[in-house]
Amino acid sequence: MNNRNFLNKKGADAFLTSDEQTMWYFTRFESSFGYVVVLPEKTVYITDLRYKEGAEKTLTPKGIEVLTATPKTVIEVLSSVLGNAATVGYQADCVTVKEFEQLSALGKNFVDMSTEVWEQEMVKTDEELSLIKKACSITEKTYQSILTFFKEGMTEIEVATEMEYRMKNLGATGLAFSTIVAFGKNASVPHHVPGNTKLKKGMAILMDFGCSYQGYCSDMTRTVYFGKPDKTFRKAYAVALKAHLDARNAITAGMPTKDADAIARTVIEESEFKGLFTHSLGHGVGVHIHELPNLSPLATAVFAENMVFTDEPGIYKEGKFGIRIEDTLVIKGGKAVSLMKTNKALTYIENGVVKKAKI
Repeated sequence: MNNRNFLNKKGADAFLTSDEQTMWYFTRFESSFGYVVVLPEKTVYITDLRYKEGAEKTLTPKGIEVLTATPKTVIEVLSSVLGNAATVGYQADCVTVKEFEQLSALGKNFVDMSTEVWEQEMVKTDEELSLIKKACSITEKTYQSILTFFKEGMTEIEVATEMEYRMKNLGATGLAFSTIVAFGKNASVPHHVPGNTKLKKGMAILMDFGCSYQGYCSDMTRTVYFGKPDKTFRKAYAVALKAHLDARNAITAGMPTKDADAIARTVIEESEFKGLFTHSLGHGVGVHIHELPNLSPLATAVFAENMVFTDEPGIYKEGKFGIRIEDTLVIKGGKAVSLMKTNKALTYIENGVVKKAKI
């Protein structure tokens, strides 16, 4: 990244961040305490003695200067690093009121560069894409293996815990977010928190999960059925799958992202499940699990080569069931390509056997 070009986007003399994911983006080094300062001619990493040795070993060869500080001295160190920089960029959407009050002691003119950071992260390099693909591969292998794990009487928490273990066992370096597993009527809550609900025949199983691999995320949702799915569920699944595929197949570079949402939303609104798609179609994925571009009715972004994002339409019938089908996609050769390869036909589990249903 060209530091000067990045700073010029907002007329800043420097940029600083303490957001863990953004620090990783600029340095490829992980710590729970510190700041990254981007200056026109160099990048400085400020952390504490816990990370000093590791940071110097990793970052010094890259030309990133490493300094140490404590919570009591960090403002003093930042002041020294920023020097005569009059205008300093920061991320307003990643800073607490308390932290901003502390930074105000620097006496600088602060400008919000949140949008500029998101835009910088939005289009991926080949290196970033390889890491995202690895995270997606781990996630997908976990899904494929978990299907034979389901047994009547097990709880949502048991399944979520097992999925997280399997992702890490396959090489994930972390979780992209807390795994969502929802049985039956719980699946009608898009962000249900797994609990002690026990699995019974006649329940949908919604799994929304992803891992982090060397700092980069994956995101995937699959909905399967425990027992033989009834007619209503099969119809709803068919509509959700059509919405997912129609949007994916229509997405091209240069297309407004809100148009993809409209395509999927129209499929559902013209079905008997009108009004049951209650969130946007998707979001960007990278070092943060939710990045630009947004794929919503109000989005202003335009698809571009090497953008990574989700395609996740859903149908949520309160008190009955929920269905969401989600892949992580990338724009390659001007078209949307899924990073998930598994067959998305309706899957059900009957007497311990994994089957595909006609819809």
